Amino acid sequence: MIRNFLKTIGRNIKRSKTFSFLNIIGLAIGIACAAIIFLWVEFYLNFNHSIKNFDNLYNVKNTQTYGKDVYTFSSTALLTKDILENKLSGVTSASRYNSYGATISVGEKYTSHSGAYVDSAFMDMFDFPMVAGNRSKALNHVNQIAISEKLAENYFAGQDAMSKTIMVDKQPYIVSAVFKKRSKNTSFNKVEFLIPFDVFYAPHKGKPEDIWGNNWTDTWVMLSSNVNVEKANQQLKSYIKKTYPESNNSIFLYPLNKMVLYGQFVNGKEDISSGYIKYIKMFSLIAIIILIIACINFMNLSTARSEKRSKEIGIRKVLGSSRKALIGKLLMESIAIAYNSVLLAVLIIAIVLPMFNQLVHIPLKMELFKSAHLIFLVVIGFFAGILAGSYPALYLSSFNPISALKRQVYKIGGGAINIRKVLVVFQFAISIIIIFSMIVIYQQIQFSKNRDLGFNRNNILSVD
Repeated sequence: MIRNFLKTIGRNIKRSKTFSFLNIIGLAIGIACAAIIFLWVEFYLNFNHSIKNFDNLYNVKNTQTYGKDVYTFSSTALLTKDILENKLSGVTSASRYNSYGATISVGEKYTSHSGAYVDSAFMDMFDFPMVAGNRSKALNHVNQIAISEKLAENYFAGQDAMSKTIMVDKQPYIVSAVFKKRSKNTSFNKVEFLIPFDVFYAPHKGKPEDIWGNNWTDTWVMLSSNVNVEKANQQLKSYIKKTYPESNNSIFLYPLNKMVLYGQFVNGKEDISSGYIKYIKMFSLIAIIILIIACINFMNLSTARSEKRSKEIGIRKVLGSSRKALIGKLLMESIAIAYNSVLLAVLIIAIVLPMFNQLVHIPLKMELFKSAHLIFLVVIGFFAGILAGSYPALYLSSFNPISALKRQVYKIGGGAINIRKVLVVFQFAISIIIIFSMIVIYQQIQFSKNRDLGFNRNNILSVD
């Protein structure tokens, strides 16, 4: 029975090739656009999730009060790490972090790279994937350096980089570890070398700059899972107030799992509407609107050809088909078209995604064998089919069999025609708004690229 049912659906699709083609391609474009947007959303929602200790890592924020104004920074005093380790309970490990751009050379070959000064616990805390070496011991001595796999290939192609000497701003270091390139949706993904923090700290230790209130470095801490962060922050606040009563500086712990999505502060308070979360909400809404427009287009095309299907509906009703059975059949047709649209959407995504990746500079991938992506396509196909086919199914199944056989559907379907007009107006209104917004954004980008900077940008070199 199901087989015959599917055959009938297939025949109806083949019988109306132009209609089916328009519906399939319209839904496919809508699904493809929505899917690409949701891939971008997924990229940022999963930021740093690959780090093993993701939920236990915290950035130390520094607040400075000037009258009624409170400013929040990520830079902290050099001795903040010692305060955390000695005065705060539940600390598993801590590390300071200072970004460092340097010229790296081996023999006559040299290039500029981004790196950082970090403490020995840093690589373990942020779960650096290793190619060679022990990340727990890689930065125990001031003459050691951990480099990326890419750096190792650039300077030691075909050789084992371990224990080789590499020059960083003309200072020699021994390669003690090689780590893999971190994924784009992970913090510190541009870091290509790591040097012990003591190299940076040694010239300043015990000097006037090594005091509370001089904020030089980022500080990260990993806490035990059972630590109450609010109590820990209160403990830090009390210690700072007691130890440095004259200072307008204080510190608190801010979770890594909120750094990208939120992470902005206004007058000392977290601004939950800032960060990438506002873009995620905005683009998710745009994706949903695009899907709705595609579904409305499907509805309009289906109801527009209702007269051609009225005879079929009338015959089925005369032969005893119930309205429920007709609705089920029409919805199944809609879902079948939607899944054909999903298949075409996958092809469109495969073609368009590389160009989109170049535009946004992130490596998005649609992985059909990844459960989340497969479930997304199955669910979006089903719901698009139900949403797009629900109104046409209810409308067509409501025909009086006698009127349907006489093809007098418009005499009984005036209300449906009015609804279709409303849907068409809504569809075009939203489309015009989106197109207008795209034009405005494009013009803003062009203005930023071409505006007069007050100097000639051509033939200018940057010398590091």
